[in-house]
Amino acid sequence: MGDVSEYMQEFKQRFSRWYNKTKRRYGTLWSKSFTSVMVEDSVPALRTMTACLDLNPVRAGIVKDPKDYRLCGYAAALAGAKAIRQGIMSFLEPAGWAKAAAEYRRLLSVTGGSAKRGDKAVLDPQTIKAELARGGELSLGRGDTFVCASGI
Repeated sequence: MGDVSEYMQEFKQRFSRWYNKTKRRYGTLWSKSFTSVMVEDSVPALRTMTACLDLNPVRAGIVKDPKDYRLCGYAAALAGAKAIRQGIMSFLEPAGWAKAAAEYRRLLSVTGGSAKRGDKAVLDPQTIKAELARGGELSLGRGDTFVCASGI
């Protein structure tokens, strides 16, 4: 199958039938239909889409900061996932992971301030200003600055 939308529709229908038969129930399992979005093949589009995906747990109200959601790519990169770090560095182009992490965090702040959900911004203006003033560097909570030990 070459079309992701068709694949997801088929997958959801088959799984629903199997689950309903197994559990002796009926009705739909999915609250929303799958949506597919075309993304422009450019570095700015990739930066924006990556930031939007990493901000999903914030938009959903699960966490206040994407670094706190262990299932997002940004948190995995901070935890040391080399492949994700390399991916982030590929569209930011800084020298080293520490600079890339700070630049990406600034990008998350700016994107979080402009990405709307209804009439509310994802991040409040004070949070964005504080993040930009820190230069995107993470605090350890004691006033210390986050320092990346890895060169990647």
